[in-house]
Amino acid sequence: MAYGKIKYEEVYLKAYQGGREARVSLGEYFRFYNTQRPHQALGYQTPAEVIVGGNTASMIESLPGPLRTAGPNLSKTPLLS
Repeated sequence: MAYGKIKYEEVYLKAYQGGREARVSLGEYFRFYNTQRPHQALGYQTPAEVIVGGNTASMIESLPGPLRTAGPNLSKTPLLS
C-alpha cells in the first residue's frame, strides 16, 4: 500500500480527536482501499478481487467479526497487520 495515498486520501482530510478515533477511521479506510477502491496497477480491480478472484463478499464474510467492521473495542489484539 502506498503510504502517500493513505495520507492524502484519509489522514490529511480528518481532524482526529485521538488515537482511538484515528485507529477506527484508518481501519475503515483500509477496508475500503482493499475491497472497494479500484487500482490502476491491478487492471482497475480491487486487491481483494485479485486475491480471491472477484468475490470480495466472500472474503469479507470469512473475516472474524471484529475485522468485518470497525468497532469501539480497540483493546483486542489485531489479527492482521
